[in-house]
Amino acid sequence: MSRVSDKRSLPQLPALWGAVLMLWAGLIGTGAAGAGASWKVINPKASSGLVKIRTAGKALQYHVLTSDHPLEVELEGPANLRAMTRLQFDAQAADEARYAIRVVIDSTDRRTYRKTTRKSLLSALIRGRGQTPGKIRKVSLYVPEGVHTYRFETPPGSAQTVLCLLFTAWPWL
Repeated sequence: MSRVSDKRSLPQLPALWGAVLMLWAGLIGTGAAGAGASWKVINPKASSGLVKIRTAGKALQYHVLTSDHPLEVELEGPANLRAMTRLQFDAQAADEARYAIRVVIDSTDRRTYRKTTRKSLLSALIRGRGQTPGKIRKVSLYVPEGVHTYRFETPPGSAQTVLCLLFTAWPWL
């Protein structure tokens, strides 16, 4: 039996799979909140300051997170909470660095998220004076039913500065 190969008669599978993968990425890219979720920025109870970052033509305000100044938010669940974090690099720092963020939930549950990032080539601190933001790394959390307090902190004694932007969305959107 001979096999005849005619490229014109084969279905366009690469294009079809590309569309399927893009649809799947859109569904999982929004996290547990699902496709079409409406994420909104939330502000912590207190912040040690704001830093503006210009990226893709937009200026976004990130809260400064250090070991001396944690960020704390109170949310009513069920909801999803997402922290978009960036490490702040000094001019003389290496291009890649590791950092940790500890999340304390209701003063009892402690979770540590370890991240590795590189200096961003597409983003810049506005009035950064030789400092560069790292690439975005995210922490996603599910907020169960009821009112809960989430505190974001860096490990005690850490000299690193983490920039944090917080979002929330309802899980069924």
